[in-house]
Amino acid sequence: MVALWILRWFYGSVSFRAEGKHPEHFINAVARSQARLWDIKCKGTVLTARAACADYFGLRPLAKRSGLRLRVQKRSGLPFYLRHLRRRPGLVAGAVLFFAVIQCLSLFVWDVQVEGNSRLSREQVLAAAEEMGLKPGTLKRAINLPLVEQGATARLPEVSWLAVNISGGRADIRLKERDMAPYMVPENEPCNIKARCAGQILQIEAHTGTAVVKEGDGVVEGQLLISAIVEDIHGGSMLKHADGKVYASVKRTLTAEVPFEQTVTQPVGEPIRRNRLGLFGFDFPVNAATVPAEGYACEREAKQFVLFGSTLPVFWYTESWIKQQEITTVLTKEEAKAKAQEELQRQIDELAKEDVTILEKTERVEYTDTGCRVTFDCECRENIAEESKLEVQVPE
Repeated sequence: MVALWILRWFYGSVSFRAEGKHPEHFINAVARSQARLWDIKCKGTVLTARAACADYFGLRPLAKRSGLRLRVQKRSGLPFYLRHLRRRPGLVAGAVLFFAVIQCLSLFVWDVQVEGNSRLSREQVLAAAEEMGLKPGTLKRAINLPLVEQGATARLPEVSWLAVNISGGRADIRLKERDMAPYMVPENEPCNIKARCAGQILQIEAHTGTAVVKEGDGVVEGQLLISAIVEDIHGGSMLKHADGKVYASVKRTLTAEVPFEQTVTQPVGEPIRRNRLGLFGFDFPVNAATVPAEGYACEREAKQFVLFGSTLPVFWYTESWIKQQEITTVLTKEEAKAKAQEELQRQIDELAKEDVTILEKTERVEYTDTGCRVTFDCECRENIAEESKLEVQVPE
Protein backbone atom coordinates (compact mmCIF):
# COMPACT_ATOMS: atom_id res chain seq x y z
CA MET A 1 0.00 0.00 0.00
CA VAL A 2 2.82 2.41 0.78
CA ALA A 3 4.48 1.72 -2.55
CA LEU A 4 1.16 2.30 -4.38
CA TRP A 5 0.66 5.60 -2.52
CA ILE A 6 4.16 6.76 -3.44
CA LEU A 7 3.61 5.78 -7.08
CA ARG A 8 0.34 7.68 -7.27
CA TRP A 9 1.92 10.75 -5.65
CA PHE A 10 4.81 10.61 -8.11
CA TYR A 11 2.53 10.55 -11.17
CA GLY A 12 -0.10 12.88 -9.66
CA SER A 13 -3.82 12.40 -9.08
CA VAL A 14 -7.08 14.40 -9.43
CA SER A 15 -10.11 14.26 -7.14
CA PHE A 16 -13.25 15.07 -9.15
CA ARG A 17 -17.06 15.30 -8.83
CA ALA A 18 -19.44 14.12 -11.54
CA GLU A 19 -23.12 15.13 -11.59
CA GLY A 20 -25.76 13.63 -13.94
CA LYS A 21 -28.75 11.35 -14.20
CA HIS A 22 -26.90 8.19 -15.10
CA PRO A 23 -23.53 7.94 -13.28
CA GLU A 24 -23.54 4.17 -13.79
CA HIS A 25 -23.20 4.71 -17.55
CA PHE A 26 -20.08 6.76 -16.87
CA ILE A 27 -18.55 4.05 -14.65
CA ASN A 28 -19.15 1.38 -17.33
CA ALA A 29 -17.57 3.60 -19.99
CA VAL A 30 -14.54 4.18 -17.77
CA ALA A 31 -14.17 0.43 -17.18
CA ARG A 32 -14.18 -0.22 -20.93
CA SER A 33 -11.52 2.47 -21.47
CA GLN A 34 -9.29 0.84 -18.76
CA ALA A 35 -8.81 4.18 -17.00
CA ARG A 36 -7.76 3.94 -13.32
CA LEU A 37 -10.26 5.18 -10.71
CA TRP A 38 -10.24 4.70 -6.94
CA ASP A 39 -12.06 5.99 -3.85
CA ILE A 40 -15.34 5.83 -5.86
CA LYS A 41 -18.41 7.03 -3.98
CA CYS A 42 -21.89 7.49 -5.45
CA LYS A 43 -24.77 9.23 -3.71
CA GLY A 44 -27.84 9.73 -5.87
CA THR A 45 -26.81 11.54 -9.00
CA VAL A 46 -23.46 12.65 -7.56
CA LEU A 47 -20.33 10.60 -8.12
CA THR A 48 -16.93 11.35 -6.49
CA ALA A 49 -13.69 9.56 -7.29
CA ARG A 50 -9.98 9.98 -7.86
CA ALA A 51 -8.08 9.37 -11.08
CA ALA A 52 -4.51 9.42 -12.22
CA CYS A 53 -3.40 12.73 -13.69
CA ALA A 54 -2.73 11.15 -17.10
CA ASP A 55 -6.18 9.45 -17.20
CA TYR A 56 -8.28 12.43 -16.13
CA PHE A 57 -8.07 14.21 -19.47
CA GLY A 58 -9.63 11.14 -21.18
CA LEU A 59 -12.58 11.10 -18.75
CA ARG A 60 -14.20 14.29 -20.06
CA PRO A 61 -15.42 12.81 -23.42
CA LEU A 62 -16.82 9.79 -21.56
CA ALA A 63 -18.63 12.01 -19.06
CA LYS A 64 -20.07 14.14 -21.87
CA ARG A 65 -21.45 11.08 -23.70
CA SER A 66 -22.93 9.82 -20.41
CA GLY A 67 -24.61 13.15 -19.68
CA LEU A 68 -22.42 14.02 -16.70
CA ARG A 69 -20.50 17.14 -15.88
CA LEU A 70 -17.06 16.85 -14.30
CA ARG A 71 -15.61 19.29 -11.79
CA VAL A 72 -12.15 19.10 -10.28
CA GLN A 73 -12.11 19.22 -6.47
CA LYS A 74 -8.44 18.72 -5.65
CA ARG A 75 -5.14 18.21 -7.43
CA SER A 76 -2.25 16.46 -5.64
CA GLY A 77 1.07 14.89 -6.46
CA LEU A 78 4.49 15.82 -7.80
CA PRO A 79 3.42 17.23 -11.23
CA PHE A 80 1.17 19.85 -9.63
CA TYR A 81 3.84 20.67 -7.02
CA LEU A 82 6.35 21.30 -9.78
CA ARG A 83 3.81 23.48 -11.62
CA HIS A 84 3.67 25.79 -8.60
CA LEU A 85 7.45 26.06 -8.60
CA ARG A 86 7.38 27.60 -12.09
CA ARG A 87 6.34 30.85 -10.47
CA ARG A 88 9.31 30.66 -8.08
CA PRO A 89 12.45 30.24 -10.17
CA GLY A 90 14.64 30.99 -7.14
CA LEU A 91 13.53 27.79 -5.40
CA VAL A 92 14.18 25.74 -8.51
CA ALA A 93 17.62 27.31 -8.94
CA GLY A 94 18.38 26.73 -5.26
CA ALA A 95 17.38 23.07 -5.46
CA VAL A 96 19.51 22.55 -8.58
CA LEU A 97 22.45 24.31 -6.93
CA PHE A 98 22.01 22.24 -3.76
CA PHE A 99 22.15 18.92 -5.60
CA ALA A 100 25.07 20.18 -7.70
CA VAL A 101 27.02 21.06 -4.53
CA ILE A 102 26.18 17.68 -2.97
CA GLN A 103 27.37 15.93 -6.11
CA CYS A 104 30.56 17.98 -6.12
CA LEU A 105 31.27 17.31 -2.44
CA SER A 106 30.74 13.57 -2.94
CA LEU A 107 33.83 13.55 -5.15
CA PHE A 108 36.09 14.29 -2.14
CA VAL A 109 37.10 12.55 1.10
CA TRP A 110 36.07 14.68 4.06
CA ASP A 111 36.60 12.38 7.04
CA VAL A 112 39.33 9.83 7.82
CA GLN A 113 38.77 7.34 10.65
CA VAL A 114 41.28 4.90 12.19
CA GLU A 115 40.39 1.49 13.67
CA GLY A 116 42.53 -1.18 15.30
CA ASN A 117 45.27 1.00 16.81
CA SER A 118 46.23 0.63 20.48
CA ARG A 119 49.96 1.40 20.81
CA LEU A 120 50.00 3.74 17.84
CA SER A 121 48.21 7.06 18.19
CA ARG A 122 45.57 8.20 15.71
CA GLU A 123 47.77 11.17 14.76
CA GLN A 124 50.67 8.86 13.78
CA VAL A 125 48.46 6.83 11.45
CA LEU A 126 46.88 9.92 9.90
CA ALA A 127 50.31 11.49 9.36
CA ALA A 128 51.52 8.37 7.52
CA ALA A 129 48.37 8.31 5.37
CA GLU A 130 48.71 12.03 4.61
CA GLU A 131 52.26 11.49 3.34
CA MET A 132 50.81 9.04 0.82
CA GLY A 133 48.09 11.46 -0.32
CA LEU A 134 45.10 10.53 1.87
CA LYS A 135 43.71 13.37 3.95
CA PRO A 136 40.43 15.29 4.33
CA GLY A 137 39.67 17.33 1.23
CA THR A 138 41.45 14.99 -1.23
CA LEU A 139 39.77 14.15 -4.54
CA LYS A 140 38.78 10.47 -4.39
CA ARG A 141 39.86 9.65 -7.92
CA ALA A 142 43.34 11.03 -7.14
CA ILE A 143 43.85 8.51 -4.30
CA ASN A 144 45.80 5.37 -5.18
CA LEU A 145 44.54 2.98 -2.51
CA PRO A 146 47.18 0.22 -3.01
CA LEU A 147 49.92 2.85 -2.87
CA VAL A 148 48.45 4.38 0.31
CA GLU A 149 48.19 0.98 2.00
CA GLN A 150 51.72 -0.09 1.08
CA GLY A 151 53.31 3.29 1.83
CA ALA A 152 51.58 3.75 5.19
CA THR A 153 52.50 0.20 6.23
CA ALA A 154 56.14 0.84 5.31
CA ARG A 155 56.15 4.05 7.38
CA LEU A 156 54.68 2.31 10.43
CA PRO A 157 56.94 -0.60 11.45
CA GLU A 158 54.54 -1.47 14.27
CA VAL A 159 51.80 -2.39 11.74
CA SER A 160 51.53 -5.88 10.23
CA TRP A 161 48.79 -5.00 7.72
CA LEU A 162 46.72 -1.95 6.83
CA ALA A 163 43.65 -1.52 4.60
CA VAL A 164 41.80 1.59 3.41
CA ASN A 165 38.11 1.57 2.45
CA ILE A 166 36.32 4.62 1.05
CA SER A 167 32.55 4.89 1.40
CA GLY A 168 30.91 8.14 0.37
CA GLY A 169 32.95 10.99 1.79
CA ARG A 170 34.53 8.86 4.51
CA ALA A 171 37.76 6.84 4.46
CA ASP A 172 38.22 4.05 7.02
CA ILE A 173 41.78 2.95 7.85
CA ARG A 174 41.81 -0.47 9.47
CA LEU A 175 45.06 -1.91 10.74
CA LYS A 176 46.55 -4.71 12.80
CA GLU A 177 49.51 -3.91 15.02
CA ARG A 178 52.50 -6.20 14.96
CA ASP A 179 53.36 -8.26 18.03
CA MET A 180 56.87 -7.00 18.68
CA ALA A 181 59.27 -9.73 19.74
CA PRO A 182 61.56 -8.83 22.67
CA TYR A 183 65.25 -8.46 21.99
CA MET A 184 67.14 -11.64 22.83
CA VAL A 185 70.89 -11.88 23.10
CA PRO A 186 72.07 -14.73 20.87
CA GLU A 187 72.62 -17.83 22.94
CA ASN A 188 75.64 -18.83 20.89
CA GLU A 189 77.63 -15.83 22.11
CA PRO A 190 79.37 -16.50 25.45
CA CYS A 191 79.33 -13.73 28.04
CA ASN A 192 80.02 -13.12 31.71
CA ILE A 193 77.93 -11.26 34.24
CA LYS A 194 79.84 -8.42 35.90
CA ALA A 195 78.97 -5.80 38.51
CA ARG A 196 77.59 -2.57 37.11
CA CYS A 197 78.54 -0.72 40.31
CA ALA A 198 79.97 -1.39 43.76
CA GLY A 199 77.82 -2.91 46.50
CA GLN A 200 77.24 -5.75 48.97
CA ILE A 201 75.59 -8.90 47.60
CA LEU A 202 72.11 -9.62 48.97
CA GLN A 203 70.76 -12.28 46.61
CA ILE A 204 72.06 -14.28 43.63
CA GLU A 205 69.87 -15.82 40.92
CA ALA A 206 72.23 -17.59 38.52
CA HIS A 207 70.12 -19.06 35.70
CA THR A 208 73.05 -20.00 33.47
CA GLY A 209 76.74 -19.97 34.36
CA THR A 210 78.70 -20.34 37.58
CA ALA A 211 78.33 -17.85 40.43
CA VAL A 212 81.76 -16.76 41.70
CA VAL A 213 80.50 -14.61 44.61
CA LYS A 214 78.19 -15.38 47.51
CA GLU A 215 75.69 -13.48 49.60
CA GLY A 216 77.36 -10.98 51.94
CA ASP A 217 80.39 -10.40 49.70
CA GLY A 218 81.40 -6.88 48.81
CA VAL A 219 82.07 -6.24 45.11
CA VAL A 220 83.46 -3.36 43.10
CA GLU A 221 82.47 -2.05 39.70
CA GLY A 222 83.42 -4.44 36.89
CA GLN A 223 84.00 -7.43 39.19
CA LEU A 224 82.99 -10.86 37.86
CA LEU A 225 79.75 -12.16 39.39
CA ILE A 226 78.62 -15.06 37.21
CA SER A 227 81.20 -16.80 35.04
CA ALA A 228 80.48 -18.17 31.56
CA ILE A 229 82.66 -21.22 32.34
CA VAL A 230 80.55 -24.22 33.36
CA GLU A 231 81.91 -27.66 34.36
CA ASP A 232 80.05 -30.78 33.26
CA ILE A 233 79.70 -34.01 35.25
CA HIS A 234 82.90 -35.37 33.70
CA GLY A 235 85.04 -32.46 34.88
CA GLY A 236 85.22 -30.82 31.47
CA SER A 237 84.62 -27.12 30.92
CA MET A 238 82.44 -25.28 28.38
CA LEU A 239 81.49 -21.71 27.67
CA LYS A 240 77.90 -20.61 28.14
CA HIS A 241 75.90 -17.46 27.80
CA ALA A 242 75.74 -16.46 31.47
CA ASP A 243 72.32 -15.27 32.58
CA GLY A 244 70.95 -14.23 35.95
CA LYS A 245 70.27 -11.46 38.44
CA VAL A 246 72.44 -10.30 41.32
CA TYR A 247 70.79 -8.03 43.88
CA ALA A 248 73.08 -5.92 46.05
CA SER A 249 72.94 -3.16 48.60
CA VAL A 250 74.17 -0.04 46.81
CA LYS A 251 74.90 3.40 48.21
CA ARG A 252 73.32 6.26 46.28
CA THR A 253 73.33 10.00 46.89
CA LEU A 254 70.44 12.08 45.57
CA THR A 255 70.71 15.88 45.65
CA ALA A 256 68.34 18.72 44.81
CA GLU A 257 69.07 22.43 45.14
CA VAL A 258 66.44 25.16 45.00
CA PRO A 259 67.33 28.90 44.88
CA PHE A 260 65.42 31.33 47.08
CA GLU A 261 64.70 33.69 44.17
CA GLN A 262 62.25 32.14 41.73
CA THR A 263 61.22 33.67 38.40
CA VAL A 264 57.77 32.49 37.37
CA THR A 265 55.55 33.40 34.44
CA GLN A 266 51.99 34.39 35.27
CA PRO A 267 49.07 35.42 33.06
CA VAL A 268 47.91 39.02 33.42
CA GLY A 269 44.92 40.86 32.02
CA GLU A 270 41.95 39.55 30.08
CA PRO A 271 42.55 36.97 27.33
CA ILE A 272 42.05 37.91 23.69
CA ARG A 273 39.71 35.41 22.07
CA ARG A 274 39.84 34.61 18.38
CA ASN A 275 37.42 32.25 16.63
CA ARG A 276 37.83 30.62 13.25
CA LEU A 277 35.59 28.41 11.15
CA GLY A 278 37.28 25.55 9.31
CA LEU A 279 35.23 24.54 6.26
CA PHE A 280 36.40 21.93 3.74
CA GLY A 281 40.06 22.49 4.57
CA PHE A 282 39.89 26.33 4.58
CA ASP A 283 39.87 28.64 7.62
CA PHE A 284 37.64 31.68 7.85
CA PRO A 285 37.98 34.24 10.69
CA VAL A 286 34.74 34.77 12.58
CA ASN A 287 35.66 37.87 14.59
CA ALA A 288 37.99 40.78 13.94
CA ALA A 289 40.53 39.90 16.65
CA THR A 290 44.12 39.81 15.38
CA VAL A 291 47.01 37.63 16.50
CA PRO A 292 48.83 39.49 19.34
CA ALA A 293 52.54 40.24 19.31
CA GLU A 294 55.18 38.41 21.33
CA GLY A 295 54.74 37.86 25.03
CA TYR A 296 51.43 36.01 24.72
CA ALA A 297 50.65 32.33 25.31
CA CYS A 298 48.00 30.71 23.19
CA GLU A 299 45.56 27.96 24.11
CA ARG A 300 43.79 26.34 21.17
CA GLU A 301 40.69 24.21 21.11
CA ALA A 302 39.21 22.51 18.04
CA LYS A 303 35.70 21.09 17.82
CA GLN A 304 34.53 19.03 14.84
CA PHE A 305 30.85 18.96 14.00
CA VAL A 306 29.02 15.63 13.98
CA LEU A 307 25.72 14.97 12.19
CA PHE A 308 23.80 11.72 12.80
CA GLY A 309 26.97 10.00 14.02
CA SER A 310 29.07 11.06 11.02
CA THR A 311 31.81 13.64 11.36
CA LEU A 312 31.64 16.59 9.00
CA PRO A 313 34.55 18.51 7.45
CA VAL A 314 33.55 21.52 9.55
CA PHE A 315 35.64 22.69 12.52
CA TRP A 316 35.19 25.45 15.08
CA TYR A 317 38.52 26.75 16.38
CA THR A 318 38.78 28.80 19.58
CA GLU A 319 42.04 30.56 20.46
CA SER A 320 42.71 32.33 23.75
CA TRP A 321 45.75 34.62 23.77
CA ILE A 322 46.87 35.52 27.31
CA LYS A 323 49.63 38.01 28.07
CA GLN A 324 52.47 36.52 30.12
CA GLN A 325 54.54 38.45 32.64
CA GLU A 326 57.64 37.27 34.49
CA ILE A 327 57.45 37.82 38.25
CA THR A 328 60.32 37.27 40.71
CA THR A 329 59.33 35.85 44.08
CA VAL A 330 61.45 35.02 47.15
CA LEU A 331 60.88 31.69 48.85
CA THR A 332 61.23 31.11 52.55
CA LYS A 333 63.57 28.41 53.83
CA GLU A 334 60.70 26.04 54.45
CA GLU A 335 59.25 26.61 50.97
CA ALA A 336 62.64 26.04 49.33
CA LYS A 337 63.14 22.88 51.39
CA ALA A 338 59.68 21.57 50.40
CA LYS A 339 60.43 22.14 46.69
CA ALA A 340 63.76 20.33 47.00
CA GLN A 341 62.08 17.40 48.72
CA GLU A 342 59.51 17.23 45.91
CA GLU A 343 62.32 17.02 43.34
CA LEU A 344 64.05 14.26 45.33
CA GLN A 345 60.79 12.32 45.56
CA ARG A 346 60.48 12.55 41.78
CA GLN A 347 63.99 11.08 41.47
CA ILE A 348 63.03 8.24 43.82
CA ASP A 349 59.93 7.51 41.72
CA GLU A 350 62.12 7.31 38.61
CA LEU A 351 64.41 4.83 40.38
CA ALA A 352 61.39 2.70 41.33
CA LYS A 353 60.65 2.28 37.63
CA GLU A 354 64.12 0.74 37.24
CA ASP A 355 63.42 -1.91 39.91
CA VAL A 356 65.38 -0.03 42.59
CA THR A 357 64.06 -0.25 46.15
CA ILE A 358 65.07 2.28 48.82
CA LEU A 359 65.94 0.38 51.99
CA GLU A 360 67.11 3.32 54.12
CA LYS A 361 67.62 7.02 53.57
CA THR A 362 69.15 9.84 55.58
CA GLU A 363 68.27 13.46 54.86
CA ARG A 364 70.77 16.32 55.02
CA VAL A 365 69.66 19.95 54.63
CA GLU A 366 72.08 22.80 53.90
CA TYR A 367 71.25 26.48 53.54
CA THR A 368 73.44 28.89 51.60
CA ASP A 369 73.09 32.58 50.82
CA THR A 370 71.34 31.76 47.55
CA GLY A 371 69.26 28.68 48.24
CA CYS A 372 68.60 25.38 49.93
CA ARG A 373 70.28 22.04 49.19
CA VAL A 374 68.68 18.78 50.33
CA THR A 375 70.59 15.50 50.07
CA PHE A 376 69.30 11.95 50.51
CA ASP A 377 71.95 9.35 51.41
CA CYS A 378 70.19 6.15 50.34
CA GLU A 379 70.85 2.46 50.72
CA CYS A 380 69.18 0.75 47.76
CA ARG A 381 68.44 -2.80 46.73
CA GLU A 382 68.97 -3.19 43.00
CA ASN A 383 70.10 -5.59 40.34
CA ILE A 384 73.75 -4.83 39.54
CA ALA A 385 74.20 -7.63 37.01
CA GLU A 386 75.45 -6.47 33.62
CA GLU A 387 76.29 -8.64 30.62
CA SER A 388 79.88 -8.48 29.41
CA LYS A 389 80.68 -10.15 26.10
CA LEU A 390 83.43 -12.70 26.44
CA GLU A 391 86.19 -12.29 23.87
CA VAL A 392 87.59 -15.70 23.08
CA GLN A 393 91.07 -15.68 21.55
CA VAL A 394 92.02 -18.66 19.46
CA PRO A 395 95.81 -19.34 19.49
CA GLU A 396 97.45 -19.17 16.12
